[in-house]
Amino acid sequence: MVDDSKLLHMIGRIYEAAAEPSAFGQLSAEIAREFECETFQLYIVQNPQARSIDLLLSATPNFDDWAHSSYTGYYRQRDIWGRQVLAKAKAGPGVFHGQELLSENTLLDSEVYADWYRTAGIFHAVAGLFAVSNDLGVVSIGRPRGAKDFDQRDGARLDILVPHLQRAVQIHQRLSVAEQERALTFEVLERLALGVCVVEADARVIFANSVARRVLQPGQALTVSRGCLRLRPSAQQRQLEKTVREAASTSAGQGMSAGGFIAVPQPAGPPLSLLVSPYRSRGAGDFPSRPSALVVFADPDSQLHAPEDALAQMFRLAPSESRLVSALIAGQTMADYADRVGITINTAKTQMRQIFLKTGYNRQADVIRAALVNPLIRLAGATRASL
Repeated sequence: MVDDSKLLHMIGRIYEAAAEPSAFGQLSAEIAREFECETFQLYIVQNPQARSIDLLLSATPNFDDWAHSSYTGYYRQRDIWGRQVLAKAKAGPGVFHGQELLSENTLLDSEVYADWYRTAGIFHAVAGLFAVSNDLGVVSIGRPRGAKDFDQRDGARLDILVPHLQRAVQIHQRLSVAEQERALTFEVLERLALGVCVVEADARVIFANSVARRVLQPGQALTVSRGCLRLRPSAQQRQLEKTVREAASTSAGQGMSAGGFIAVPQPAGPPLSLLVSPYRSRGAGDFPSRPSALVVFADPDSQLHAPEDALAQMFRLAPSESRLVSALIAGQTMADYADRVGITINTAKTQMRQIFLKTGYNRQADVIRAALVNPLIRLAGATRASL
C-alpha cells in the first residue's frame, strides 16, 4: 500500500525544488530517507545515443567528487548496468528494478561493481526514466549489499514521483536557466517570449508577464474577469478551473496531478494552447509563498506553426510522424487529421505509438508540450511565418 501522505509531502518538495536551484541538493537526502536508502541521484543524460555528458542535478553526500569524477571519466564506459538502463529508455519512460536488468552474479563479476558500485554503496537499485527534450532524465536510488532489496511498493512509489520529477526538471530548466543561483522572480518571467501567468487555486491571477497582458484582453478567448483567468467556451473553462485547482493542490503537497494541456478553440485562427503546471515558490524576492499554478501559452498573434522538418529533426521522426505532430499542435484531432490526409484512424494511432517510442513520452499532450516550449521549434515557426 502506497503511503499517500508521505508522497504528497514529497511531491510538494519536488515543486519547491523546481523554483529554487539550491533545493535540488536538499531534495536528494529527503527522497533517500523516504526510500530508506543511502544513495539518490537525479541527472540528465545529454545525447543518450553517445552518452557524451551526464548533468548531475542532485545527489546524496556519499556520491562525492571521487564517485562523480571516476564514474564520468572511466567507469561510465564500463557500466553494464547503466547500458541496460539506457537500452530500456528506447521503450519509453518507466521504472526499472536493477535485478530485472542484470543478474546478481553478472553484477558481482563486473569491474564496475568491484571498483565503483561497491565503494559507492550500491548493490540494490531502482531507476526511473523520463524525457527532457532530446535528453534523458534519470532518477536512481540505491542500497548497499546486505540491505534489503527494493520491492514492488518502492517501485510503485517511485513510479508516482517520476512524472513530477520530470515536470520539476522541465520547469527548472525553462524558467531558471538565467537564475541558477537564486529563486525565480517576476523579472525572469517578464523576459520570457511566452505568455506566463502565476495563478492561485481558484485561477486568480497573481502575476502576468508582458506577453500575457497583451493576450488577456476583453473579448478574447482567454481573458481576466474579476481578477481570475477565464476561457470563453464553458467546457474549456471547467477544464481550466479543474486543471489549475489540481496543479495548485499538488504544489501545496495535497495532490498528485502534474497539470495538463488545454487547446482552446478560437473564432478565427488556430487554437490557443495552454500548459498548466504546479508551481511553488519559497518567497524569494517579490514572489508569493502560497501554493500556485503556472499557466504558459503562446501569443495567438504570433501563434506557433511547427514546421514538419524542424519537428522531424527535433524528435527524429519520419515525415508522416512529423506531419501528425504538426497537425496536433495546430489543434486538429487525430480523427480529423486521418480524414484530411486519407488514412485510417488505426494508421494514425500506429504513427502515434511510434512517436511515443521515439520521443520517450506516452501522451499526446506531453509531445505537444515539448514542441511548444522548445525554442528551436518556436524560432523555426517564426522564421517560416516571416517568409
